[in-house]
Amino acid sequence: MTWAARGAITLLVVAAALLASPAAVADTAPAPDFSIRLSDGTNFTLSEHRGNVVILDFMYIDCPSCKIAESALKAVYWSYQNDSRYAGRVEVVSIDVYPWYVDTLQDIGDYRQRRAIPWGMGSGNTTEGNIQMLYGVSEVVHIFVVDPAGNLTWSFVARAALDPCALTGDLNTMVAASLTGTAKPITVEQASVYALIAVAAVASFFSPCSFPLLPGYVTHYLQLHAKRGGTKVQGALGGVAAGLGIVVVYGLVGLVVLFAGAAAAAFVPLLQPVVGVILILLGILTLTSKQFYFLSNAVEKLRAKLVGEKENDPRFYLSLFSYGAGYGAAGFGCVAAPFIAATLYATTVGGVGAGRVSELFQGQAVAVPGPGTESSHLSRSAGG
Repeated sequence: MTWAARGAITLLVVAAALLASPAAVADTAPAPDFSIRLSDGTNFTLSEHRGNVVILDFMYIDCPSCKIAESALKAVYWSYQNDSRYAGRVEVVSIDVYPWYVDTLQDIGDYRQRRAIPWGMGSGNTTEGNIQMLYGVSEVVHIFVVDPAGNLTWSFVARAALDPCALTGDLNTMVAASLTGTAKPITVEQASVYALIAVAAVASFFSPCSFPLLPGYVTHYLQLHAKRGGTKVQGALGGVAAGLGIVVVYGLVGLVVLFAGAAAAAFVPLLQPVVGVILILLGILTLTSKQFYFLSNAVEKLRAKLVGEKENDPRFYLSLFSYGAGYGAAGFGCVAAPFIAATLYATTVGGVGAGRVSELFQGQAVAVPGPGTESSHLSRSAGG
């Protein structure tokens, strides 16, 4: 299954969840309450720990990046436990996102003992409920901070190679702010916006409509560069021009969606069922051969007028820019559904600013890297 298909399926799940429970995510700051059975046989109920800062660590046993995050969690945990002013006021609970019959409580207990983890660990995906769904967790590592009043104050999702030192510093800062009451509360819905954006961005990058064009882009780039005999700096600028073409295409489409979403924000609660059905239909369409090729056709016609067939020196950057625009337009043919959904969702939840960040993030995610650069995507889905 392609990443685009996985992204579309994820979109279907999100849309279906919205339809099934329009008020599933509260529009208030307090963290959703839950009770979890820990591997040592005790129960942990979040609401019973008011007065303390609680760190929620969503993970699973065989997750490599979770082990990196674990070192940061231990550093912060012990720094407060060894400080007489805050001993016992900072707690951690690790919530395994795998089904209870895959990572059993026995497995989790053995893992906890083997890793010398001092806090409680349990399964968050049981027959009694799914804490992962409750908090909108679609990938791990995902860490939340809950302040003494029970409000969410921080949501962290690892988007790239995890730096334990940076995570330790950021986590320590948020815990300290939560202890002193200076941290600004957030909602689960706000925290989930950028998780959805990340899913859409990954789907865009691995789109079967555009990713196969990458070898053609590299060949095109090398041929032009060889004809010019340019410097490395000029070559790098050519890669930037191609990436800019992709960003511009997604940016223009995103602007239309952005303003439409902002104008319709007041009517979203009433239109939610309709929007949910539309997203599901768009998701199904993504998995078929019926795609949004009208955009790529328009870009190709414009490219032919501006550049033509001659790839001479003065048009080097314009040629690469137009190639990038065509690449982005082709990719949109497969990822229109998650792109539109993520931008609209970010706009209605976080405002126009969040929507703008959404479209730019997705556009940059599909920007073609110039030869000699690397693009790394390290995000482990909670479902594997």
